[in-house]
Amino acid sequence: MARRLVQTGEGVNNRFTLKKDANGPYIDWNGSRMSQGAFPAKSYSAVLTQAGTAAPTAAVKNNSLSAAVVWTRTGAGVYVGTLTGAFPAGKTFAVTSQLSLTAAAISVKAGRIDDNTFGVNTFAANGTAADFVGDLFLTINVMP
Repeated sequence: MARRLVQTGEGVNNRFTLKKDANGPYIDWNGSRMSQGAFPAKSYSAVLTQAGTAAPTAAVKNNSLSAAVVWTRTGAGVYVGTLTGAFPAGKTFAVTSQLSLTAAAISVKAGRIDDNTFGVNTFAANGTAADFVGDLFLTINVMP
C-alpha cells in the first residue's frame, strides 16, 4: 500500500507518494517517477556556531545550492543567510535542532525571508530574542 506524504506552504501543494513496483521502490512526485536517492530538492545542511555578537560560522555538511550561504548577525538572536535567488517562495523549508540536550534551552524559528535571504531567530526560555550559545544544526531544502 502506498503511503502519501504531503508538503504544503505558501499556496503550494506538492504530493509525494512512496510506491513500489517490479523495479523496486520509488517516489511519485506530482505524477513524476523519482527513484529513491534521486530526490530533486536542493539542500544546505550546516552546523551554525555563534559567540558574543559575531556572525555565526557555518560548518557546512552538504550544499547543493548554487554557492555558499553567507551568514550575518543583525541583532540578538537574529541571523540572516544570504545567497542570491536561492530561496524561492513556496519551495523553501527548513529543519533545525540543537546538537546537545545539555545546552541552554532555546527555541528556534527559521524560514525564508525573500528569494535572497533566509532567517534564523533564536529565543530564550522566557520568549525573548537571545543569541544561542554553542551549536545549532540547520537544513534548508529547496524544492524544484
